[in-house]
Amino acid sequence: MQAPPGPQSSRGMLAIGVITGLIALWISFVQGAWIDAALWYAVAIFAGSFGGLLGNAPERWHRPLVVLGLAAGVLAFGLALRMVSMGRF
Repeated sequence: MQAPPGPQSSRGMLAIGVITGLIALWISFVQGAWIDAALWYAVAIFAGSFGGLLGNAPERWHRPLVVLGLAAGVLAFGLALRMVSMGRF
């Protein structure tokens, strides 16, 4: 059996969001590849919103976090498909 998600899970997802956000900043500003960085920004937003949901976010933030995470996940999936079709992965 799995234990319910706790504060360690939410901190881990928020850390992944911060790390991927820093990768996106590096790709966009140092390399100048803005469309490639968009994938990393979307993953960072997805991980951050999921981490907020795993943590003890107030009830009023649940719907915006779900909508934001879903939109970022769909965008990341679309950008990953685009990168695969262009041969960048």
